[in-house]
Amino acid sequence: MVAAHHSYLESLVSAALADGHVSETERRDLDAVTRLLALDGSILDATLNRIAALVPRPDELAGGELPSDALAGNTVCFTGSLMGILEGSAITRDLAYQLATAAGLVVTERVTKQLDILVVADPNTQSAKARQARTYGTRIIAEAAFWRAIGVQTE
Repeated sequence: MVAAHHSYLESLVSAALADGHVSETERRDLDAVTRLLALDGSILDATLNRIAALVPRPDELAGGELPSDALAGNTVCFTGSLMGILEGSAITRDLAYQLATAAGLVVTERVTKQLDILVVADPNTQSAKARQARTYGTRIIAEAAFWRAIGVQTE
């Protein structure tokens, strides 16, 4: 049973690190789950450190830190539920389109061979759009890294 608890904690840590960092809320949740699983807090710290070293940072997935105008002119498509929070409210798909357009990107609804960027909440997603983008060699960027890349400060 202990092995199952460790495995479960590892999967939660991986999910929390998908955007490159663990927020205060995510850390509180991870601490709570660690306690509920009757695991020592040092196990959480060790798991965070170990998995952080293995998981590529979103800016690495994006090809490195980008100047805020570096993506202007590119086509972008979003897949999955958006996780970003802007000024206390969830970023809706409509707002995401507005923010991307304001940054000079062209928003599309579908993944085609001409698509430049697919924005995903989870870089490991197996959504149909993500699978198609991988087939085409389209750049896939984690949502949090995308917002940073276009100069949008999310919470």
